[in-house]
Amino acid sequence: MYMLLTASADTYITDKIVDGSRSTSSNVGRAGTLDLFKLYDETISGSSPAIELSRILIKFDLSEIISLTSSLLNPNDTSFKARIRLKSVSTGLPVPYNFTVSAFPLARSFSEGYGRDVSAYSDIGSCNFVSSSVGTSWAVSGASAYGSISDNNIDYYSSGNLGSGLVSLESKQYFENGNEDLFIDVTRVISSTLAGTINNNGFRISFSGSQETDDVTRFVKRFASRHVVESSLRPRLEISFDDSIDDSHENFYFNSTGSLFLKNYVGSTIANIVSQSSEIVGSNCMLLTISTGSWSTTISASQAPAGTSFARGLYTADAYISAQDSRIVSGTITLAQHVNSSGSIIFNETWRSIDRSLTYLASHLTCSLPLRSAFSELSRELIIKATNSLPSYNIGKTYKVKVFAYDPDYEPSATRVQKPVKSVIPSSVKYRVRVDGTDEIYIPFDSGTRLSSDSSGMFFNMRVDGLPTGKLFVVDYLVEDRGSERVINDRGFKFKVEEV
Repeated sequence: MYMLLTASADTYITDKIVDGSRSTSSNVGRAGTLDLFKLYDETISGSSPAIELSRILIKFDLSEIISLTSSLLNPNDTSFKARIRLKSVSTGLPVPYNFTVSAFPLARSFSEGYGRDVSAYSDIGSCNFVSSSVGTSWAVSGASAYGSISDNNIDYYSSGNLGSGLVSLESKQYFENGNEDLFIDVTRVISSTLAGTINNNGFRISFSGSQETDDVTRFVKRFASRHVVESSLRPRLEISFDDSIDDSHENFYFNSTGSLFLKNYVGSTIANIVSQSSEIVGSNCMLLTISTGSWSTTISASQAPAGTSFARGLYTADAYISAQDSRIVSGTITLAQHVNSSGSIIFNETWRSIDRSLTYLASHLTCSLPLRSAFSELSRELIIKATNSLPSYNIGKTYKVKVFAYDPDYEPSATRVQKPVKSVIPSSVKYRVRVDGTDEIYIPFDSGTRLSSDSSGMFFNMRVDGLPTGKLFVVDYLVEDRGSERVINDRGFKFKVEEV
């Protein structure tokens, strides 16, 4: 899944010199921009040189992400990523370049404030250069005191022991030209926050290290704040994680491990299987038997993992069947001989209780030999489209989008009874969301946008929160199929996002 979270609070703090004195008590919490600057050799009270600084503070509400850790998201999974994106705003003036920006997790909370004056800095209030909130001062002005997550009386965490020794909590991005967006990886900090190791106080964003103290002026790198009128420019935290399910019922092959799934419904609700008043849960909680004739193999099955727990009502087992298996199927015919003569076999698929006394599902599984040929180009010009797309989606909801893929050059064999056409299941399909007619991408191809597959075809869950209203979006697919990779536009999938 790919999630866009807009900022819940943002501002910048500064000790800007105004009319010969520092304006350390000014607040710009409602300003439309987040300004990052450093001025060298300024005059204050007749002394020179003096340095003026600003630092950006930003926070995101993680409550929704935290709620998903028990059902969908595992912050320790290698696919989990968290990145802050700040959109660059043009000032019409030359911008600083060749600099590095650092982001650290804040050790104390801050209040955004209501100030707007970014010229004379005349709006006094918290948060500012000397206080994080009303009645609470920074440990050192400018949120400058740093230390480990085990330290007290500091403003931001520079390092911490997250379970395997002391590590840096700094995230960096280099700006070569100066007009780039900030897109910085904060996965380590967010995953530690979800685990309860670091409090969610937000981030401190500044020039890196000695770039705050050297004799170079950097004025001004400007980003849009959450109060900017154009919603598409507002800061966001981009969360992605691979929650896809690869069910192999429609493409199970000999000599290749495939994952098989069982989903249990009570009415229209997904629920755990109940046996003798007890729910069937956890690892190795049932058996899967695959058989044909006198040949069979039995595999341990478990509840499917989801987040840091298990998926309710979903069970899975990994199966492998060798095309060279010499065990007898019938009479003197081995499985290997049966495979060689037919190319595919329809197996009985039975999900049972551990003691084999109860059958939860009896079905069938077709297993085929992998596609083989003399060397030639086997790529297909697939057409992919969503079958249940809508012209608009409401903020606050997540939508299950069903996707169908077919090869227009495929000619099915003639049969007396027309068979339903099934979707092609490529090796991998990812989706992205971009603004129609442009290269402006809001949800990119990512491990978190990988499509799932089951016995009915492919699907993905699309969360539209964070997508701006008033824009027309289109969907593309990145398809890996038979060793080739192509981007395919879903011409019928165009939509807008609307407030409820």
